[in-house]
Amino acid sequence: MEGLYNNKAYAQHLKLRNNCQKIMLGYSDSNKDGGILTSNFELYKAQILLNKISKRKKIKLTLFHGRGGSISRGGGPVNRSILAQPPGTIEGKIKITEQGEMISSKYLMHDIAKKSLEIITSAVLYKTIQPVKKDEIKKIQNNIKKFEKISEYAFEHYRNLINHENFIEYFRNITPIDIIEKIEIGSRPPSRKIRKDIILLRAIPWVFAWTQNRETISGWYGFGYAIESVIKNKIISPLELQHLYNNWEFFNALVQNIEMVLTKTDMIIGKEYVSLYKNKGVMKIFRMIRSEYERSARCVLMLTGENELLDNNKQLQRTLYLRNPYIDPISYIQVNLIRQYRNTRISKKKKEELLNVLRSSVNGIAAGIKNTG
Repeated sequence: MEGLYNNKAYAQHLKLRNNCQKIMLGYSDSNKDGGILTSNFELYKAQILLNKISKRKKIKLTLFHGRGGSISRGGGPVNRSILAQPPGTIEGKIKITEQGEMISSKYLMHDIAKKSLEIITSAVLYKTIQPVKKDEIKKIQNNIKKFEKISEYAFEHYRNLINHENFIEYFRNITPIDIIEKIEIGSRPPSRKIRKDIILLRAIPWVFAWTQNRETISGWYGFGYAIESVIKNKIISPLELQHLYNNWEFFNALVQNIEMVLTKTDMIIGKEYVSLYKNKGVMKIFRMIRSEYERSARCVLMLTGENELLDNNKQLQRTLYLRNPYIDPISYIQVNLIRQYRNTRISKKKKEELLNVLRSSVNGIAAGIKNTG
């Protein structure tokens, strides 16, 4: 952006647009490439730098948050998300995408639509009128320095998983990605090219697949390893981490979002999907995922001081627990149907019939889990 601002032709273009610049922040692919923790942290830092460059060039900046429905793609409670943005980056204006099931759940009915807009507007106004104090900026800069190592550990652990020799085999067989690729769930094809590479797969089917098999790694993987590593290596103490959680809005919002995804994650159901393709490599990946899930849940509880996930939000906790008896049977049915669908000996007609029912099972699980894609 600095190079673009220095371009004479572009500077002239901006002058004709009253020196206003919109910049879109992409949550989806950064999450798929680097995991939730590093993705959010890098976007947080990017906003600070973009704001600094724009102010220096006297450009009026509007940050455009390309949020999806799921936590993995920048979703979650929008009020909390706005309040967690870096100081001075909103200043009375923000642009946000609302996608997929979020459109109907937030704007289908007049009163709910009005409330949704009030929640966003109030957060933008509140964040705008908050004074940007020098000591607050200094605290955030110190927090960022501390967080760099957490992000590094999280990124390393996440990349070790998706670069594992058995990972693609696991993903293609233990999630219903082959079903999702045949469902019209987005405005674009599931993959950029017809190949099996993870890098070419678009973010919506990626997140959708992990939500369907209830492992939801895109919303938490790497978090527990990172927190335990900085404690174990005496880089940050548990007390310092708790202080960060209680006093830094960015980290607080991130942990709360991860906590919600961990509550929706179900390793018992996840193990049922593993039964679709049994071999040593696949079991190794599942053990890695299950171990990181347990580690991440422990770390969230350590930071929040809760006994159980979402103890501090009993209403949401109850809501999520009440859904499970309705979603779980659909998951078991889906596993059984996938097993039949992938049988190479069934007829083309039977395969089509199974695909139709599987489509319904995908919709059913998505409707129950919510903020899935």
